Amino acid sequence: MIKGLLTQHDHVGARSEGPDLRMGHRMAKRDLVVIGASAGGVEALKHLISHLPDNFPATICIVLHVNPHGTSVMPQILARVGKMKAYHPRNHTHFETSCIYIAPPNHHLIVKRGFLRVILGPKENGHRPAIDVLFRTAARCYSSRVIGVILSGTLDDGTAGLWKIKERGGLAVVQDPADAFYPGMPQSAIDHVKVDYIRPLAEIAPLLERLVQEDVTELLHEEVEQEDIAEMDKGSELIQEPGGKPSLMMCPECGGVMREYEDGDIIRYRCHTGHGFTADTLMAEHAQYIEEAMWTAIRTLEDQAVLLRRLAERAERRGSTIMIDRYRAQAQDVEEKATQLRNILMGGLVSERPESLESHEER
Repeated sequence: MIKGLLTQHDHVGARSEGPDLRMGHRMAKRDLVVIGASAGGVEALKHLISHLPDNFPATICIVLHVNPHGTSVMPQILARVGKMKAYHPRNHTHFETSCIYIAPPNHHLIVKRGFLRVILGPKENGHRPAIDVLFRTAARCYSSRVIGVILSGTLDDGTAGLWKIKERGGLAVVQDPADAFYPGMPQSAIDHVKVDYIRPLAEIAPLLERLVQEDVTELLHEEVEQEDIAEMDKGSELIQEPGGKPSLMMCPECGGVMREYEDGDIIRYRCHTGHGFTADTLMAEHAQYIEEAMWTAIRTLEDQAVLLRRLAERAERRGSTIMIDRYRAQAQDVEEKATQLRNILMGGLVSERPESLESHEER
């Protein structure tokens, strides 16, 4: 076990002290850095990690949106370009400083007191792993000792989690949207969270080196040992985040009724299964379902037109003039409706599926 950053208290890399922590405070260092990235995030992470020293006095945990069905090589990539060891942690890994832990594909990365959980939990914002899960659990366990970093990506995964880090006294660092390959995630964080630092990528590593040297007052809460919503057993019934108010929204993942929550000016939704969405991501999911429904309608209309044309041919062979005209008129009407729908879709009046909702392979 590495030497602690504090001489008489537990540090991020230490084993859990158990569930009997009491309300209070103590002096500590900012020794847990949590990073979220999506589209364009591989290059951003490579640059950031390559500029950190091998004795970086903090633990780094990363969530990158990747193909949930692929094999991730991010630990090898980051270990090759940087000076620190990088891992896909296993469940209940006791983590240490000067090490990097990256969420495995299709698993949430959850911070507990002194160790990490790697689990299959409900998707959030359409993702597993989700940035919000990592940020939220880090804030719950290590409050002001946490530095949250948002890098390149689209939509807004990480914004709600960054808000939680700020709420518990941690710091928020965001890549300058003008400097990011995809500015959506950084801009969302800036719009909804009182961000401490907005920096181009080249300045984030030296900034982190300075911030992890600072003394902070760590707040201790009894709730740090509570389970997060993402940790719920898949067999649990009616899983529900405390609070919130009833909503008429239906979950895009499972069809369950969702409740509405507010974190500052961030609006979130969660169903009883545990799937969570910010308002922006929920709108993007709805746009996708609208598009899929319209393509289904086009296909159905075109199939109906083919059938009507076939019936008209049969009527023509029988010499039934009235039925010929009727079937052909109906077919023409159906074809016109299909064409109208196709023009709407091809004209972009219904948005395509947002890029950040797709999986990203490491480059």
